[in-house]
Amino acid sequence: MIGFLGLVIVAGVVTSISGKPQSADTASTVKAGLSENDAMASCQSQTRSAAKFPSSVKFNVFGGAVQTLADGAVLVRLDFEAKNGFGNVLPQRAICKYPATGPSLFSIEDR
Repeated sequence: MIGFLGLVIVAGVVTSISGKPQSADTASTVKAGLSENDAMASCQSQTRSAAKFPSSVKFNVFGGAVQTLADGAVLVRLDFEAKNGFGNVLPQRAICKYPATGPSLFSIEDR
């Protein structure tokens, strides 16, 4: 009996090491077009480029989020503050979406 359990455990380990998916759900996962780190860096760069005074852009440490969606798109949200044309510092949010295929989407909104 103990030998049989050892054989079952060894077979399970070998199966998990082989890299084959354990369920149909993992086999149908779509690969993202862009890594989350690259998407975050790209969104920060786009945000600075879109600002009236790029050097005034200050990203909030805890105001950023990145998520890979089921369709492979990467969604980034960045909270930041930047000066407007009058020199006032305004809180804003950048939203960037990088689909697996097609052009990226970028928007800035007040928060």
